[in-house]
Amino acid sequence: MVRLLTRENGVIAAGILAAFAVGGAVDASGVGPEWLSMAAFLGIAVVVPMAVNEWLDRRDRD
Repeated sequence: MVRLLTRENGVIAAGILAAFAVGGAVDASGVGPEWLSMAAFLGIAVVVPMAVNEWLDRRDRD
């Protein structure tokens, strides 16, 4: 059976959803500079899923 959602894609999708939530909350709160919501979005949507997938890949290899 073909899996439609791989582990990697699931981690990326969760990161994007979390990034929208956190970025929206930061933007709505008005705390910090204007670029903070974009930095939070990029960090959570790109950097965190990459790190999580790398960690899970290393754990699976061992």
